[in-house]
Amino acid sequence: MKKICLLICLFFLPILPVFASRYINFAGYRWSVKNGYYGPGPNYWNNSKKGVHLDKTNNLHLFVRQRNKQWQSSEVYLPYSLGYGKYSFTVKNRVDKLDRNLVLGLFLYADDLHEIDIELSRWSDKNGKNFQFVVQPYYLTSNIKRYNLKLKNTSSKYIIDWQRNKIIFYIKQNNKIIKHWKYMGDNNFTPGDERVHINFWQYQSLAPYRQIKEEVIIENFLFEK
Repeated sequence: MKKICLLICLFFLPILPVFASRYINFAGYRWSVKNGYYGPGPNYWNNSKKGVHLDKTNNLHLFVRQRNKQWQSSEVYLPYSLGYGKYSFTVKNRVDKLDRNLVLGLFLYADDLHEIDIELSRWSDKNGKNFQFVVQPYYLTSNIKRYNLKLKNTSSKYIIDWQRNKIIFYIKQNNKIIKHWKYMGDNNFTPGDERVHINFWQYQSLAPYRQIKEEVIIENFLFEK
């Protein structure tokens, strides 16, 4: 029992750091760059330019990489609530082929029971499904929808349309909806404490299975009321 409690506590270490020592301007917003040792994972979070940076065309690059012989993850988040509306994340690379031990999260987070997630990961299972829509708590079967996602070699768009009485999730590629889920359950919540997050992290603190530096590229973020 003590071991189970310890594992739960480690997984739910705070997602937000105590403070951010670096900020980055992306897609018209000023994002905090996560730093320190926190959940999920838990992981060490790299807030250096080698962990998080913008390229010459203002794409956001997030890395899982070694720093001082230690594997570290990366995350950015907005320091304030945007509220109900449509949240769109455009991803450039083939995130359906992520390393099996890594997770890309595109999500709104207030606390562990008030969270709306789009997550790409196999959760260390090489034969597992690689994508999920989630409204926390995830352990309720009506709150999660998992898929095997296969993308083409073009950008893909991930959308959370958060409304007062429902949450609609989409994935689009080449302007076509390829996955869709509508949530109308009891775990929708009222805006105020939630923040937008984008993170790229190591499931259960595991190093990448391929043992190489991994990267995701976010082309754009758009919020529409």
